[in-house]
Amino acid sequence: MVEKFHKILFSPVGSNDPLGKNNSSDGSLVQVIKKTRPDEVYLYFSKDFAEVEADSHLIELYLGDVALAEHLNFSITKLYQTENLTAGPHIFDTYYREFTNKLTTIIDHAEQKYDSNTPLEIILNVSSGTPAMKSALFIITSTMNVGQFNNCKFSSYQVSSPASNWKPAKKEYTKELYLNNPDSADHVGSRAQQVADFNFEKFLTRRKAIEFVRSYNYDAAQSLLKEDSVDKITWALLSYGKARRQMQKDTFLKEPQAQLLQKTFGNKFLTPDYTTISKHKHNYKITDELYEYLLNIQALAHNNQAADFFRALTPALAMLFEDALRNSFSGLNNDSIYQHTKGAFGTIELKDLPEVRSYVYDYLGLNTNRGILLNTIGLLGTYRGCHDKNVPINSRFNSETIKEIYNTMAYFRVIEDAIRNQLAHNIISSQQFDSKVLKTVSARYPKLDGSLWSAGQLLIDLQDLNKLMANLKRLSQLIYPGSQHALTYLDYQELNHQIAEYIDGTKKH
Repeated sequence: MVEKFHKILFSPVGSNDPLGKNNSSDGSLVQVIKKTRPDEVYLYFSKDFAEVEADSHLIELYLGDVALAEHLNFSITKLYQTENLTAGPHIFDTYYREFTNKLTTIIDHAEQKYDSNTPLEIILNVSSGTPAMKSALFIITSTMNVGQFNNCKFSSYQVSSPASNWKPAKKEYTKELYLNNPDSADHVGSRAQQVADFNFEKFLTRRKAIEFVRSYNYDAAQSLLKEDSVDKITWALLSYGKARRQMQKDTFLKEPQAQLLQKTFGNKFLTPDYTTISKHKHNYKITDELYEYLLNIQALAHNNQAADFFRALTPALAMLFEDALRNSFSGLNNDSIYQHTKGAFGTIELKDLPEVRSYVYDYLGLNTNRGILLNTIGLLGTYRGCHDKNVPINSRFNSETIKEIYNTMAYFRVIEDAIRNQLAHNIISSQQFDSKVLKTVSARYPKLDGSLWSAGQLLIDLQDLNKLMANLKRLSQLIYPGSQHALTYLDYQELNHQIAEYIDGTKKH
């Protein structure tokens, strides 16, 4: 059994009501009445239209003729603009409040008049009135059209322009004029169409969630959306992004959600082919662990989180510097590492080799335990020592590459050294760095040719996290020639784009 609604139409009265200003086809108000066949009609008059209607009752009389011709039976209630209401033709928020108050009164009155077994349908004409009035009604129907509002269903109608430009010889608002109107011909369909359901609140929520995703804040996006409001693929993509930001990718890959992504996307996101998991003598492909860590640093740069960005640099630089040493030079066994590092730590006698070697390993973290934080000072000195003593270069590198790697390592060592004390004092803005400090630190880590870094240029770079990230990305590309392509696109953009499509509904599930 089809549920019968008591229909209440709310409509502003515009300049093309009840007939078009430039022709005599039906105005939007008449078209919506014919389409929806309401039981009650509430007409909202602005101040100017109210004065005309008070003198002529033109709208009311003409709608009476329409009712007779179409065998309709509806009551008409006239509503007027609130006294002293300040509203321009394009300022919708004023009318939003005005119409919300009017509709609340209408609904309260109807609910008192009819019992709970009589469902109400509130019909909004969004094609009549000023642009501000139309916008206000669209927002109202969008925010309320999420099911039942108390005992009410909301629907909105818009009207397309007439195809004909019919103009009668004499334009008098009579039943005869209505019957001769081209819109009244039997073969002419209605120009009024119901607006497809559009949940404005849901739209805004999804827009905000996409903003969170583009800022790499997948946790916030999930909190906003809730699991039961999106499909399983969308939720799994968000969970995957969240796990990666928390450096818990391996844990996620064991979960059922990973199987769903595997089935949907294959290895597109889960198992990139540009990394290697095992640690070899030469690591020309970046490890998955370090790649994910660099992704997180990239996110911090994108969000301009200066303090977190600089704090995150040290572990990344340590791992990069170690692999730079391993990958650039050949024949670095235990003894040769000692020989090339002994000058970096002061005077060390050869007879102390076992003890010193242990010291070097512990100091640099050059052992099988990846959990030890490496020391970038020692690694930088070791790299310089290998270059100065002409240690053979691996085949995938050349002297220019070695020079650029060292200089970029020294560049970041200056930055790391210069920012440590400032971060310890809770300096969180890169604009607060001192050029004098940078100049002093720069002298400790000169370029390979002995020249110093420009403190002014360093200060400029420190104020641009994306510039620093670009330099870090370049260093990574030099160290890992087997991952250059992947490191060129070192970001979450492909994943974020996929998530945004699913949230937005543009991606078919």
